[in-house]
Amino acid sequence: MLVAGTQNYRTKKIRSTAVALIVLGFFVGLPIGNMLGTASVPIRVHLAIAYGSEKASWMAGVQAAFTQWWKQNYPDFPIATDFTAMGSGDSMSEIINEEIQPIIWSPAASIWIPILNSEWGAQAAYRGQTIIKNTTYVIYSPIVIATWQSFLQTYNITGFNSLYDLIQAHPGVVKMAHTDPTQSNSGFMAVIMEISAMLKKDPSQLTMTDLANTTVQNWLRVFESSAVNYGTSTGFLANMMASAGPSQINVAILYENLVKSISNAVPGQKVVAVYPEEGTLFSDHPFCILNASWVTPDDAFVAEKFVEFIKRPDMINLAMQSGFRPINSSIVLNPQIFNYTNYGIQLNVPSYCPQLNVPTSGEVLARVPDLWQLAKSVM
Repeated sequence: MLVAGTQNYRTKKIRSTAVALIVLGFFVGLPIGNMLGTASVPIRVHLAIAYGSEKASWMAGVQAAFTQWWKQNYPDFPIATDFTAMGSGDSMSEIINEEIQPIIWSPAASIWIPILNSEWGAQAAYRGQTIIKNTTYVIYSPIVIATWQSFLQTYNITGFNSLYDLIQAHPGVVKMAHTDPTQSNSGFMAVIMEISAMLKKDPSQLTMTDLANTTVQNWLRVFESSAVNYGTSTGFLANMMASAGPSQINVAILYENLVKSISNAVPGQKVVAVYPEEGTLFSDHPFCILNASWVTPDDAFVAEKFVEFIKRPDMINLAMQSGFRPINSSIVLNPQIFNYTNYGIQLNVPSYCPQLNVPTSGEVLARVPDLWQLAKSVM
């Protein structure tokens, strides 16, 4: 009886072990099978996009939506997405040096496109070539003077010249910030607007003689003396203004959409936009598909589909949620978003703040950062 019982026990044990192995094999084999299945369809394209940090909140939503849309519409063409926020000047320099190799480049403004093309074509390896394949525009944001509502009520800033008067009359009162013009678009445009305001002329009319004018240089030196921070990225600078509070930064030259994002960051201390009476430059956020050796036909195909995707009304509405204005004027602005009471920005750019035009001279554009280097605050 003992032998029979032992045999029966051994039989049951073998059966239970076999069942356990089958179950274990199922659970182990399932993920391995999935891994093998995934490996059999490798990623064909890594959609790398370098973009200005001021549109980070919008681009995060776009990245998630586009990835999902692609999986549904192109299940046999797997891609990965790599969207990186960078200062426009920084990303341009790194593309020229091939330290980064994006498929799409989206600086804050088209002012950088001729500079990149010129610098790219000046290299021996790419003599005379242009790197921008094509460009698409869907959103824009005016450059404004951001300040705290309480500060504005006290000093009634109306533009760059009134801000200059305040800086000159009351040294130390204004704690101003804008980004480094050599690294970031908003700082580059800010200095152009400062010079233009002083001369009372459109930026497109600026000349090398203007930049060499000692009166202009001295004016700019006084204006920049109020600077307490030169950030490398506009989005990060806006967040710094909000976190530091009015005692540390009370004026910043930012994009309108960033005013919306930080307007209510500090309870009881609202950030609002001043639309300069001298006029403003619009940041038009081009999406540029690059014509470079690292961009394959498959890369270009995915990039073109992405550009089509961001033109969709739902993507433009998503951009408006972040405070961007649509290029397509037939799209109605949301009055709850473009609302001075709610977010410190106005529904329409005021008529007293005309749109300015960027300089047409590449020589002038190249010299603007040099002039700033002479005039900037030592801090």
